[in-house]
Amino acid sequence: MRPVILAWFEDKGLNWLTVLVPPPDTAYAFVALIVSTGFLWAASRRQLPIIQCDVLAIAGLVGAAAGARAFWLLLPGNVDVARELGWFSGQGSGSWGAFLGMGFALVLVGRIVKTPVLPAFDALAQTIGLGIFVGRVWGCFMN
Repeated sequence: MRPVILAWFEDKGLNWLTVLVPPPDTAYAFVALIVSTGFLWAASRRQLPIIQCDVLAIAGLVGAAAGARAFWLLLPGNVDVARELGWFSGQGSGSWGAFLGMGFALVLVGRIVKTPVLPAFDALAQTIGLGIFVGRVWGCFMN
């Protein structure tokens, strides 16, 4: 759908509006920034140690990126593609893998830095819906 929108702008002579339709990597980076900021805000309201929550936010982002890629590579139809493309081709991701990877990373790193994991998940629950919303809209409609 993104190419159709861009072509429509160009056909109408509105090339300057094409900057308003972000590429997927920009949209996902924006979602990561908003979810991370929301997580840190919610964690501070629950009086969780902010330094440890910073570490959890970074671990969650890394876990989400790794989980999304791993989930896509391990899907039954993508096993042959995974062998050919490898981990760093930049092609394909799975949103459920992002949630699983983020959860695994939060539990693992939360145990290491001795941060209560359940209140951290409670803080995350307030902002994760935005990630689901934008990921589905962008992944299903715009691409």
